[in-house]
Amino acid sequence: TEKFTALAGLRYDKHNHFGDFITPRTHLNYRPNDKTSIRISAGTGFRNPHIFMDNPAILASSRELVFVEDIDVEQAWNAGVQFTHNFVMGADKPATLVLDFYRTEFQNQLVVDMESTKHIYLYSLDGKSYSNAAQSELTATIMSGFDVTTAVRFNDVKTTYQGELLSIPL
Repeated sequence: TEKFTALAGLRYDKHNHFGDFITPRTHLNYRPNDKTSIRISAGTGFRNPHIFMDNPAILASSRELVFVEDIDVEQAWNAGVQFTHNFVMGADKPATLVLDFYRTEFQNQLVVDMESTKHIYLYSLDGKSYSNAAQSELTATIMSGFDVTTAVRFNDVKTTYQGELLSIPL
């Protein structure tokens, strides 16, 4: 409709090593007026972990890599909401406020456990792992040709290391 849009999708992938994947996704968009929109999205995703590209520091750590088990595909469910509002701060001075929150919960994840000083253990998730990300962003035109963006972001990212739920470094 003019104020509401819904989009649902289903994707099928066949991976040569990990097999078949079906990935559902849905997006909802509500526009109460021409300046404001509220978006909600949810779905699942799969990812082939790239150990060295995702964790380049392990190559320079001089610690022994220990593959505890075969590496499996990562899988996660994610959902989020975003509020966007356009407004003016004066003649020819448009501005946009964006507030968003997204959560990802992993069903399977490659855990790169660097808690040991002599070894780096690589294993599949056995427990909880999640990411919460919230951001507030304001973009404004101060004068013609000069835009300023300011943002604040909060990340709460944790995974289970050897039975204990801990914050992921950096």
